[in-house]
Amino acid sequence: NLADNQFNGSLPASLTRNSIINL
Repeated sequence: NLADNQFNGSLPASLTRNSIINL
C-alpha cells in the first residue's frame, strides 16, 4: 500500500483517496 501511495502521488486526488481507503 505504501508503494501504491507513492505511485498515486502523480495521480489526481480522487484516485489517491481511493487508494488510501483501500489500505
